[in-house]
Amino acid sequence: MHERVPAALPDRFLDIETTQALAPAERQVRAQLLARRGRLPAPYALLVLAPELAQAYEACSAALHAGRLPASVIEMVFLFEARLQQCRYLWANHVDRAVKAGLSGAVMASLARGDTGAPADAGPAIACAWRFARALRHEHRIADADYHGAVQCFGRGGVVELTALCGYAATIGMLLNVRQPTLPQGVIVPF
Repeated sequence: MHERVPAALPDRFLDIETTQALAPAERQVRAQLLARRGRLPAPYALLVLAPELAQAYEACSAALHAGRLPASVIEMVFLFEARLQQCRYLWANHVDRAVKAGLSGAVMASLARGDTGAPADAGPAIACAWRFARALRHEHRIADADYHGAVQCFGRGGVVELTALCGYAATIGMLLNVRQPTLPQGVIVPF
């Protein structure tokens, strides 16, 4: 399965929190992110080193959050990906958002354990998105039944958004696992 991640890892990109180590284009995109978000999210500390990617990922994030998928589905996908990659920072950053979005304690406990499917009381949208995300990451394809179920839940455009969300969340988890940002004080992560 997975190798256990050590409890504390050094932040490999801590110097990016200030502008001293940045080239002019990197400083500019960092300033734009700070102006839009009011802070520099942890994955963007890496992305500012590739300014065009930082802008593209910021646009993708905005489009996904403004799209047709419910916030509970978005947060479920982030927690699913956090657990799959053992990305503690991604989990810590999205667990409160998941609660605010209405994700049930049973769903979050199943995600924390790494269960293969959503609990029975997850609701159709969460169960559908879980099957879809799991199939993409484990089988690398979507069976016809899961595709048609996702179309019924979210529409064809929603299936496109769900696919993009799965890829986006996976990339954010990977960036965070490369960076290894320090968890906020007192945060407990189940893996």
